[in-house]
Amino acid sequence: MHLIEYQPDGHTVIIHQKKDSRRGVVNNQLNSWSFQLDRVLHDVSQEEVYNSVARNVVLAALDGYNGTVMCFGQTGAGKTYTMTGATESYKERGIIPVPSRRYCPPLDSDMKEESFG
Repeated sequence: MHLIEYQPDGHTVIIHQKKDSRRGVVNNQLNSWSFQLDRVLHDVSQEEVYNSVARNVVLAALDGYNGTVMCFGQTGAGKTYTMTGATESYKERGIIPVPSRRYCPPLDSDMKEESFG
């Protein structure tokens, strides 16, 4: 048995705790918990994370609405990776770089610098 089970419905996570006989036995002691969530993104690509979590927020922002995408979690859980992605791989880019590449036109490399002074 695994300590964490991701159910195929994409919305349920079950956490199992092994009973520890050294701590004693407590009546009605829980040894597993089931959590129902909006969505479970387990072992998915950065693109799937973006499309599932941020795409609609970004599109609404382009239409003038306010929006926030926030990562919350334990140290080392992957929040920074989710938001910024891997710098060495375009395919592994995170939530922040995706809309800037998709919706902002690239600057022409032949453009001359203009003075704003």
